[in-house]
Amino acid sequence: MDSTKSTDWILENIVKIRKLKNKQGPEMAKALGIAQGTYSKLENGKIKDYYEYLPKIAQILGVSFHELVSPNRLNDFKKPLEVNANNLDSISNSNNSVPEIVIQQFEVIINVLKELNENLKSERDNYKRKYENCKVKLILAEGKNK
Repeated sequence: MDSTKSTDWILENIVKIRKLKNKQGPEMAKALGIAQGTYSKLENGKIKDYYEYLPKIAQILGVSFHELVSPNRLNDFKKPLEVNANNLDSISNSNNSVPEIVIQQFEVIINVLKELNENLKSERDNYKRKYENCKVKLILAEGKNK
């Protein structure tokens, strides 16, 4: 999956919501703990693995993760499609199926979470390798000291 192409609206949502909330790029970068240039690259889609920043960006912007990643937020992020037991019937179509837009939104969220999960697994594996390397170095160092 080419994440940048299939989720361009997420980056557009970030910019649109940031502007509506009167927040500046440098302010966002500082709140995220990254350089201003890095944040600029993130908004411009030049950072491939920007997903890790999404929960914190949503928090900074005062919107839900769902609002941030939903494609229909481009039109009006202030009117989220709330799906709950009380209104599911009213948003369902006549044959009692879930509307396509709801399915699409959840598919996007699932894909974002899958990619986050893969990134975390990769990071975990890197830490495991570093840990094993440290253990080997420690054993070798102890052997030299004897």
